[in-house]
Amino acid sequence: MGGTGRRKRNYRKQSEGDKWKDILLDIVMCIPEVLLLPVRILYYLGKILMHALRHAVEAL
Repeated sequence: MGGTGRRKRNYRKQSEGDKWKDILLDIVMCIPEVLLLPVRILYYLGKILMHALRHAVEAL
């Protein structure tokens, strides 16, 4: 019985460590998405602008 109590305690400590690992992993995985967001916005704005310019040039 004493052995199982020790295992539970170790498991609890391990799960706390895993919780922090998961939080850090979420933050690290989120960084590329956050950094790519302005690039993606600029890319689509550029596509829209080029499309509009193409139509403007054709209209001339």
